[in-house]
Amino acid sequence: MRSADLLIGIMTCRANRARERAVRTTWLAAPPPPGVAVLFVEGDGDAGAPPRLVGDRLILPVPDAYELLPKKTHAFFRWAVANVSCNHILKCDDDSYLHIDVAAELDLNGVDYAGRLTPPAPGIVETWHFGKCKDRSFEVPFEGPFPDLFAEGFAYFVSRKAASRVADVDDTVIDQHVLEDVFVGWCLARDGGPPLVRADLGDRICARRAVWAPRPGTFARHPLAPDEMIEAHRRFALTGPEQSARTSVVGHHVVEDRACARGNEAE
Repeated sequence: MRSADLLIGIMTCRANRARERAVRTTWLAAPPPPGVAVLFVEGDGDAGAPPRLVGDRLILPVPDAYELLPKKTHAFFRWAVANVSCNHILKCDDDSYLHIDVAAELDLNGVDYAGRLTPPAPGIVETWHFGKCKDRSFEVPFEGPFPDLFAEGFAYFVSRKAASRVADVDDTVIDQHVLEDVFVGWCLARDGGPPLVRADLGDRICARRAVWAPRPGTFARHPLAPDEMIEAHRRFALTGPEQSARTSVVGHHVVEDRACARGNEAE
């Protein structure tokens, strides 16, 4: 894999093969649009070994555990920046349904970070990881550092510049975090480097209670179990309500040029 306009990385693991099969038989059943490359990204590779690309599966030397998703995402972005000449990366979860044609048609020119942008919700974000960690010692309230906004982790875009900024942080930064999407948002909100442009795509995502909404222009739906993903494909892919012309996300979606972070940054 040498180049792609858009690289889609689907975060998955060996335990989630049913989800992977659902993706392969629904929104990824047909070849991706021109200029789009798709990889299934999993961990549990040999510790200390380099990442391995086996077909469309990228195997990273990072344990697959919820609490280590910041490390896994960092390793994926680091590999992508070094090995793929792409303009943007779309990171999504394996229980997300992508309207891949719509995602490919979004004009992200000049945008570095785009998704459903949200501020950290007090009383929720601190314990979001509870009940999900393999190592329960991680299940203590997360006290930051927090960005002012972060793109929810089930589907978001980063530019090559933004991915490089995440890839460049070291373990002292990664180890402060347990929530992958907050980690990425915080890396992109830190001072230093050229300003990054963020865009809110909340009106192009159908999530949680709105997951079944027939909303034109939607590029992602979340969360969906394997049988629900098949039903979503039957409802939406065959009728095509999400199809839309190429549209720039710059305009009323843009939040600002400069992000800001708060919390306890590593010295």
